[in-house]
Amino acid sequence: MDPLSSLLKMAAALALVLGIMVLSAYLFKRFFGGRLGLFKAEPLIRVMAISHFGGKREIAVVEVGGTYLVVGMTTSQISLLTKLETLPPATHTGAPKQA
Repeated sequence: MDPLSSLLKMAAALALVLGIMVLSAYLFKRFFGGRLGLFKAEPLIRVMAISHFGGKREIAVVEVGGTYLVVGMTTSQISLLTKLETLPPATHTGAPKQA
């Protein structure tokens, strides 16, 4: 056999093995990752509520590691307004009250 033919066979075999490895990793993640709790990280930061105040000004309640932060945001700045130990109960459900 000539060296070029041998090199092509070796490259094809390597590509086949790498393809099988990639496919196996994908299938494992797809079918077993969620059941085993793998590949699922809890988000570090969650936006709990946000209110817009005209222009590009907002106030948001953000959960970071179990602490609730109230932050004010503009286009150029984010400021911590206060920290909350727990979320206050919801006072507005979105449905108007009937008299």
